[in-house]
Amino acid sequence: MSELNLDGQVEAFFDTFAAASDQLDTDRLAELFRAAGIARVVLVDLQHHALDDTYVLARTDWLGERTGASTPVRLSSTFILRRSADRLRVVFYLNHQDVARALSVA
Repeated sequence: MSELNLDGQVEAFFDTFAAASDQLDTDRLAELFRAAGIARVVLVDLQHHALDDTYVLARTDWLGERTGASTPVRLSSTFILRRSADRLRVVFYLNHQDVARALSVA
């Protein structure tokens, strides 16, 4: 897969991922966000590169927008994505901070 095609595929994946995160009802992370007053999570930075023909490493930065006037919460994660048949799936992801702590002190 060409790097140009990979760029579009990874960007589209995270656009869809971010949109889906706004609609999660039962996910533990979504519950933490709601409890912390996070109304929306926005992808603000995405860097990625192919590890091989199958796997992609993606480094992301997100802003959790709080209801009201308080400061947004910055969250960073690294994802390993698996490519198959023009689809990307999350193999695993690693948050770069304790999400519960980041949400409670922000």
